[in-house]
Amino acid sequence: MAAQRQEVHRGSRGIRLYYNSSVYANVANNMSQQPPLSTSWNLYLTDGPLSMGNAFVNASGRGTNTASNTFAVDPNYKNGYAQQWQLSIQQNLPFSFQTTVAYQGTKGTNLERQIRPWVVPPGAVAAPYPTGYSYVTTGDNSIYNAVSASLTRRFRGGLSATASYQFRQDDRWRSTAQNWLDFRPERAVTGAPQTLNINFNYSTGQGRRGGALVGGWKGVILKDWGIGSSISMGTGSFLTVNAGGASGATKGGSNRADATGQPAMAIPAGKNWFFNENAFAVPAAGTWGSSGRDVIRGPFRIGVNGSANRTFRVGERLRMTFNMQATNVLNAVVVTGWNTSLTSSTFGQVSGVGAMRNVSSGLRFNF
Repeated sequence: MAAQRQEVHRGSRGIRLYYNSSVYANVANNMSQQPPLSTSWNLYLTDGPLSMGNAFVNASGRGTNTASNTFAVDPNYKNGYAQQWQLSIQQNLPFSFQTTVAYQGTKGTNLERQIRPWVVPPGAVAAPYPTGYSYVTTGDNSIYNAVSASLTRRFRGGLSATASYQFRQDDRWRSTAQNWLDFRPERAVTGAPQTLNINFNYSTGQGRRGGALVGGWKGVILKDWGIGSSISMGTGSFLTVNAGGASGATKGGSNRADATGQPAMAIPAGKNWFFNENAFAVPAAGTWGSSGRDVIRGPFRIGVNGSANRTFRVGERLRMTFNMQATNVLNAVVVTGWNTSLTSSTFGQVSGVGAMRNVSSGLRFNF
């Protein structure tokens, strides 16, 4: 009798409004921990012996610095919201296979953004106004798209397996800009790591072809083993090249590098580079870097892991369980990142690697 084909379609669209008290509670908490609602002094041992009786007496006159405001919020701050929609198609296939294709989209509107007023680039004349605090407002937006596909083999004859692939892309602004007067360079299409995962599990002694009818000493050795493996492959996250240096008179993030006009991922002939190092230059003093954020795709990653386990029964009550696990079975060097600090002596070189092969085993007795 032929297997019956079955196809399932699912779709939905919704709007989620983030009108929750936690947003405003965070604002209230930050505001309450600074003047004029709260005053803090930093006292040092050089001020002399301190006790509960004199620690807070004339503290402002001890020559210590008084903690200042570090947080401000837009009086017209509004909660943002997100629209979500999704669609999935599921199809049953012969030989216990099932495939699923799904899409998910999210549109964020009026999201939070932070600026650091009066912050200037390295080398510029410091602004004559207070700096070193964050000003929180709203106005950002984002669009997120994700497509996934999976192929699953249901457990049959001792074998089950799943292969899945996911593609994700996020187009949005960065929540904090290097130039507080211009948020446009912070807009970037950031592709999250595209991943392919393959997993399978096999139990010996299942089904006629799997050795269910094998007896004697062969059956004792071959049956009841559980073997599993997982293979994961994925592109790296996007990276941003920084020129180093504090981007403010007192506080701020790093200044990005200047773009020279060359493609960031077009490696010149004869160069053993991971990306085009000639695509970036140190900005002139007093200017912001012109290169965008997330312009370099990080290193490709692959991982192969495995496991095996078996339970041996001795009599009615005694059991002995053996298990073994291995990570990075191929013992391959997996690069996890590159140095993207332009002023560093190791710019463009490997900044980190994953762990090498590790095998562990255990034996447990139950009685």
